[in-house]
Amino acid sequence: RMEGSEYITPLGIVNVAMKKQGSVFNTVKINGRNVNMLIIGKDMNVLQALLQSGYSLDKLVGLPSPAIAFELNGKLQIKKGNMGEKAKITINGVSADIHSPIKPGDHVEIEEPKNGKPVNLKVKDVIDPIEFFLNGEPKTTYPVVIKNDEKVENLEEEIKDGDKIFTTPPKIEDVFKNYNEKIFFTINNLPYEVPVGTIIMKDEEILDKDYQIKNGDLLKTKAIKLPKIKEFLDIETEKMKVFLNGKEVHLNKEEIIVSYDGKVVDIEAEVANGANYSIKKVKKDVQLIDVFSHLSINIEEIQSYEIYLNDEKVESFLQKIEPGANVRLLINDQRNRS
Repeated sequence: RMEGSEYITPLGIVNVAMKKQGSVFNTVKINGRNVNMLIIGKDMNVLQALLQSGYSLDKLVGLPSPAIAFELNGKLQIKKGNMGEKAKITINGVSADIHSPIKPGDHVEIEEPKNGKPVNLKVKDVIDPIEFFLNGEPKTTYPVVIKNDEKVENLEEEIKDGDKIFTTPPKIEDVFKNYNEKIFFTINNLPYEVPVGTIIMKDEEILDKDYQIKNGDLLKTKAIKLPKIKEFLDIETEKMKVFLNGKEVHLNKEEIIVSYDGKVVDIEAEVANGANYSIKKVKKDVQLIDVFSHLSINIEEIQSYEIYLNDEKVESFLQKIEPGANVRLLINDQRNRS
């Protein structure tokens, strides 16, 4: 039996520890293993228990992942690795940390820490977008990117250690290669949406395809090669048959009237963006001039002519004609052979 000062001598401490006597030493469990702890002071915590048990503190925090070094436009860039996660600690099943107090008989569990996740760096993470305006609306695009001498088609592509990246401002042809202006209009309330050719302009000047887009550029589009109204009309008109110099000709007894905003529009006119066209058929008086529109004649070569309608000579191209009419046109010396 030890008494008095024996408790405070080193030999006494060892003896007490071996015999597990007295109140200086107590037992806790760390990951299922009994650890005899020297109680110093009133409070003990997880860290003190780990130190006394010989636990390596390196195991409390995972290792960081490797950094990525790459070049961007000739300059070295380094993306630091991700930090590792701390080991999860519980005392008697309750979440704790290394500073949490413990008492004799506690069960301390320490999980393996997790190393830092690999760096996931994408091309779009290291290049700045280019902001510009198109027809007054803000737009965003990105520079043309060359990685290891190959053009990057997908900005989600990952950057790896040692990659060499170069960027150049995008050109008109890069940004608008698949761009088509669309125009919208209606015909008798039926909506149409039609892609058309497009040019890109800045300050009222047409930009070349090699123009490099810059931050803050004010660009606008202009539609070209617009289709004609007649291309969207699928309307059958009533016709009548006549004869011109012995050949059968079919003429329209009806005409198509196109109007927009209260005004008559030529059917050969180009479609206007946002227009609301009204189409209707009306009866018309068929005249001799309608017959001659089927002839290919060079007016400058005509020196004289005669017109016969049902074998009667007429003087006016505006003469009305009826179905089955027989029309003859004699030009220049044809009169002498008739």
